[in-house]
Amino acid sequence: LERAEDHWDFISSTLKQAFLVIYDLIFILMGAVVFVTLWRAPALWADLKPCSKAQQRREAAAVHFFGLLLDLPFFVFFAVLIGTLYRALSVVLRLFEMFKRH
Repeated sequence: LERAEDHWDFISSTLKQAFLVIYDLIFILMGAVVFVTLWRAPALWADLKPCSKAQQRREAAAVHFFGLLLDLPFFVFFAVLIGTLYRALSVVLRLFEMFKRH
């Protein structure tokens, strides 16, 4: 009876550790994505430096990762804006010439 209990204790603690590793990997990947994009990397690094507990590091990684996800639509709008500004001068000059003739 004692051996069976030890066996199940070993299995349960192994599964618990496997779950915790997977749980940590999620936050490690979040932090890696933030660092690779370089947009929020300095802010994440500044938030990670004073952290002494794993939960604080997980929270910092999640906050900056989801902040990065919120920034993505604005990058699209910024790219559209830059694209229109690139052509804006030629459009304005053509309009000016068109109104100058009439």
